Amino acid sequence: MDYIRKINDLIGSNIDRDNVQYILDFVLLWNLFELRYCDKNCTKNKIENLNYWDISNLNWVFDYFKDRYINNSEKFNNLNFESCLKNIIKDNLSNWTDKEKTILHIIYRFRNNMFHWEKEIYNIEWQEENFENANKFLYELLKNNFSSN
Repeated sequence: MDYIRKINDLIGSNIDRDNVQYILDFVLLWNLFELRYCDKNCTKNKIENLNYWDISNLNWVFDYFKDRYINNSEKFNNLNFESCLKNIIKDNLSNWTDKEKTILHIIYRFRNNMFHWEKEIYNIEWQEENFENANKFLYELLKNNFSSN
């Protein structure tokens, strides 16, 4: 059954199946991440308490989020974090500290936005670059660490 077509008919959107593959990829990668690192249920506290790994080869994803949010205050202001966590994220992005934690908090917000539809479904295709970067990060994390620990 073509549910994308049915969703388009239902809500009057024009989502193209070929343009949302990154959503399926994210769902699968996120579920593997939660299974492996978060006892099947990720929370902000679990992100804070994870034993981190070396992601020095993944600085490009940190650079992406730093550029996206530090150089664009409107996008940063639209991030839906508690005030204290938002200040920590901003400080970490500015000072290159706690990279893994910072990236995972941002990706966790993408997950919440997607599963709780804090972003309108009509705009989901506009999130491709965010999810592609999140997917690359999650895959590298899983690939490098799935059998360790």
